[in-house]
Amino acid sequence: MTRGRIIIAMAFVYLAVLLYVALWPTPVEAPVGAQIVSVVDALHRSGFPDWLGYKDIEIVANVLLFAPLAIFVDTVRRTNPWSILALGISISVTIELLQLVLSPHRFATLSDVVANTAGTALGIGILWLRSPRPRTLARGVRSDTARSHS
Repeated sequence: MTRGRIIIAMAFVYLAVLLYVALWPTPVEAPVGAQIVSVVDALHRSGFPDWLGYKDIEIVANVLLFAPLAIFVDTVRRTNPWSILALGISISVTIELLQLVLSPHRFATLSDVVANTAGTALGIGILWLRSPRPRTLARGVRSDTARSHS
C-alpha cells in the first residue's frame, strides 16, 4: 500500500470517529462520566487548580478532535489555510445543528463550535510549523509560490 493510500485510509478512519463522536444520540463520554469526575476530583486533591473541571476537559477534547482535520485535508489536497479553517467551521456548525435537530440528549453549543474551530486552527499551526517554508497566511499561499510569481 502506498503512503498516499495509507493517509487516505487514515483520513476515512478519522472521519468515521469524528462522525461517531459527533452524531451518537447521547454524549459519548456519558458511560464514563462518573470516572472523569473522579479523576478531576483526584487532580484537585493533588494540587491541580480548582478551575480545571469537566467542561475544560470536554473543551480540550473538542480541540484535539478537530486538529487532525486540518492535517488530513492539507495532506489529501493541498489548499490554503483559510479554506481549511472555513471547512472546520462549516463541519462544526453542521454537527451542532444536527445535534440540535436530531438528538434531544445532545446539546448544540457555541462553545463547541469555538473549540472545534480552535482545533482546526491548531492543526493549521502544526502544518505551518512542520512546513519547510512558512506559509503566508494573509494570502493563503505558500511563501515559495508567492516569490515565484514576483
